[in-house]
Amino acid sequence: MRGYVIAEHQPTDDFAGAEEAAEKVNNKSEFTVTISMDNLDEFLNDPQHNASARGSIRVDGLTRPRGCRSAVASSTSLRRPRIRTSAT
Repeated sequence: MRGYVIAEHQPTDDFAGAEEAAEKVNNKSEFTVTISMDNLDEFLNDPQHNASARGSIRVDGLTRPRGCRSAVASSTSLRRPRIRTSAT
């Protein structure tokens, strides 16, 4: 997903206005998330079947130019995920 983001925009629930303001100053953001599992049918039918999520995010002025990557390993219950992150 790609778009524009700006933290200072008011009111905070004016999403279209915030996007327009961020686009004017070219404050880009993007993120990618990939969910993987061995077997989709088992994942959907068995609450104990694990999946993993990997992702990256880049926000101008917030992250390093190449962004930040993370990996989350968890089951279908997201109550206690184990998270590893690394800046790249």
